[in-house]
Amino acid sequence: TQYNRVFSLRQPGSAFKPFVYAVALMDGWSPDDTILDSPVSFPGSVQGKSWSPKNYNNEYHGEVPLRKAIALSLNAATVRLASQVGIKNVVEFAEQCGLTTKIHPYLSTALGASDVKPIELTAAYSVFATGKKIKPVFYEKITDHNGITIEENKSEIQQILPEEIVEQMRELLQEVVLSGTAQKAKELGREVYGKTGTTNDFSDAWFVGFDDNLLVGVWVGRDNHKPIGAKEAGVRAALPIW
Repeated sequence: TQYNRVFSLRQPGSAFKPFVYAVALMDGWSPDDTILDSPVSFPGSVQGKSWSPKNYNNEYHGEVPLRKAIALSLNAATVRLASQVGIKNVVEFAEQCGLTTKIHPYLSTALGASDVKPIELTAAYSVFATGKKIKPVFYEKITDHNGITIEENKSEIQQILPEEIVEQMRELLQEVVLSGTAQKAKELGREVYGKTGTTNDFSDAWFVGFDDNLLVGVWVGRDNHKPIGAKEAGVRAALPIW
């Protein structure tokens, strides 16, 4: 069909978490600072009801450095961190990075509960890779049969993060590959950085990552939002394509 899925609205799952960690780094945290990873409850959207984010397989790790929390994609630790740095600050930063969809200022957003467009989520990772927001262009130039340029298209570029924060973000996203959920990416045999993402019912699987030259995002899912299959997480469904 003519439907371009890079513009579809999908939940990013854990692929949204780097925005939380970037805000923490800008707030003065370091990759080696620790956050508690244990069961936790927050007031829910319905009065009198609480919301308790759960880790995968209900496994908790106690006090962990930020690098381990993002590498293992620990939900409880990430939501605690978002609570401390302020979810509204996370939402504002995500919008600065180029997300134009409605990002809700609820703690569940830290785990990727707000819909995003695959093209925008992927482009936003250019901020983690370079510090710059780079607006995607769909063609670079049009030439005629003589090779003369008729039209040229250049990206708009805006500095968002300072160099020292970019270095720390690259450190965190490299840890995901070295010791975390994206270890399969080590098969490439070169330095890469990125983050897996999976939604609760396995209806969306993601891997967004980069090396020093190229940024690629992969999303796998169905148009009707039905699950793609049991255990079809980002590492299994999206990362091999990436």
